[in-house]
Parts: sequence; C-alpha cells; structure tokens
Amino acid sequence: MPLARLPKVLLVMLPVGIVIFAIYLYFSGFWDVLKVILTANPLYMLVALAIDTFCIMLFAEAWVLLVNSGKRKLSFKEGFEIILASIFGDLVVPTASFSGEVLRIGLTSKRGNLPASEVSATVLLHRLLHGLTFSLALGIGIIAVLITKALTLAVLEAFIFVGIVVLALSVLGLYGLFNVWKFHRPVEVLLLKIESLYKRFNKGHDVDTAKAKLREAFENFSTAIMVADDRVIAFSAFLLAARWFIVALVPYVIFMSLDYPISYWIVFLVCIVVSLVQMMPIGIPGLLGVMELSMTTAFMGFGVPLEIAVSATLLTRVVLFWYELIIGGIAAFHQGVLLTQIYSSASPDRVVKLNHSVQG
Repeated sequence: MPLARLPKVLLVMLPVGIVIFAIYLYFSGFWDVLKVILTANPLYMLVALAIDTFCIMLFAEAWVLLVNSGKRKLSFKEGFEIILASIFGDLVVPTASFSGEVLRIGLTSKRGNLPASEVSATVLLHRLLHGLTFSLALGIGIIAVLITKALTLAVLEAFIFVGIVVLALSVLGLYGLFNVWKFHRPVEVLLLKIESLYKRFNKGHDVDTAKAKLREAFENFSTAIMVADDRVIAFSAFLLAARWFIVALVPYVIFMSLDYPISYWIVFLVCIVVSLVQMMPIGIPGLLGVMELSMTTAFMGFGVPLEIAVSATLLTRVVLFWYELIIGGIAAFHQGVLLTQIYSSASPDRVVKLNHSVQG
C-alpha cells in the first residue's frame, strides 16, 4: 500500500469502522448495555489499566534485552517509549503490525544511530519469539481448559489447528533468521536483475555499490542475531510468554467488576482469538467495530449473555485500545519532538550519518 495513499485510505475506512460499530451497538441493545456498564466497579478498571501497562513494559523489556545483547545500546525508557509509539502506529494504521514495526525500526535507528538492518534483526527476532510463545501459551490454555472441563476437545479443535500453524511458521522463521546468509545469494541475484533494469533509466547507478550495501546489510543483520546470548533470548521468550497470561487478566478483571463469574481460561482463549483478528490487515483504524464484534461473538460462543458480553467487550476496549491509543499518541509525539531536536542540533555530517543508519 503506497504511503502517499494511506491518509485517503484511512479517511475511507474510518467511516466504515464507525458504521460497523454503530450497527454493533444498535443490535446489542445499547441502553441495556449502558445500565450494565454503569454497575462496573471503577477500582477494577484502574487495576485493568495497571495490568495493561505492566504487559506493555514486559513486551518492551523483552525487545530491549535483544537490542542490548552484547552491549548497552538502548535504555528501557527509550525502548518503552518507542514500543508505545509503534503501538500507536499499529492502532492508527492496522497492517498486521507492519506499520508499527517500520516505525519502531525507524525511531530506534535514528535515536540510537544504529543500522536499520541491525535493528530489523532484533525486531524480527522479537516478533518470532512472540509467535512462538503464542503457540506455547495457547497449548497450555487448551490443556488447562480440558483439565478444568470448561470446554470439550471438539470445541478446541480450531484452537489446536491455529496453534500448530503458528508454531510451524515461528520455527521456520527462526530457522531462517539464524541462517540468514543462506538467503544472501538468492537476494543478490534478484537485486542484480532489478538493478540491470533500473540502470537503463539511471545511467549513473553503480551496481557494485548496491551489492556492497546489500552485503553490509546482511552482515549487520547476521551480527545482531549471532551476538544475542542464548540466555537473553530465553529470558526474552519467558517475558513474552508471561505477557500472554497476564494480559488475559484485563478482561477477566473487568468481568469481576461486572460481578459475573467466568473461567479465566475461557477469557484467555478469547484473548487468543482476538489477537488473531488483530493481525488481519483490514485497514480500519483500531479495527473499530470489527474487534468489538469479534470479542463479543467469542464470549457469547462460550455462553456469556449478550449484555454482559458487550459490556465486558466495551470496557476491555477502553483499556486495550483507547488507553493505549492515548499513551501511544503521546509517546509518538514525544519521539517526534526528540528527533527534531536531534536533527536541529546535529552537524551536517551527523545528519548524513543518521540518514545513512536508517537506510543501512
């Protein structure tokens, strides 16, 4: 999707989301739902906000550990702000986390004066570990649901299939990540074909320089992966795995605020379903309407009454969407101010190096 077209696309898709959300509220019985929401204990909402903040901190720390493996390059405060800014990018432009990760790579490269290829390696490793721990958490959730007899095995078949697919893709991705040099030659051949076509229109283009930059990018990428300590990777994976179980406490606590008893493991599986929906590159900002409908349908599928399911969904979205949108927007604005200060105070040579680090 061309970046120049993104604003127009968002302007088109936002009204679509608003319409879906309005229809969702209408058929949910808005006034009945509002009565249920007003019974919620506000103290539980504060707990839910604290839990979500802690989960973002875990996600950030898992990534900062990978970036700093070998030597300190990024403080937790910097990493936390960059993660918040990337969350804001994902919420505003939902493209299966692509927009947020591009923003994360760009901000980290400029703030830390690091090659984009090196930062990309840590972001990709972080994401693959996230997918791997997703499968692990899903497996534990399925076993727990079976043990507690909250659901039958037949109902869980779709969850098992999803877990296997995500696990296979994550393992395949990790293999490719740690064997990146095996892809250097095919990429170089593809580059040469593109370069030969490009050279027809740009006579001054140097193919050897392009090959050298490609090799440098592969070297930076490979180095960033190989210097990562196994213990750091394992602890990072542990933090990401823990996050899956803790973030499910957000809707669980909200159900408690509504005085509605429900199995934690059912809430956990609903969170898994919603996280998959969130990865769909639909293009509606915040997946407005789509996420509410998906979460409510999932809760109702597990026997939760309509008014309770809608109320819990809307309150959960206050925490996991609106709260994160606000703090993410503040972080993104702050990052923009800091970058402006860096560029305005830097010498011309320093600016060239900063721009080169993003391209490298």
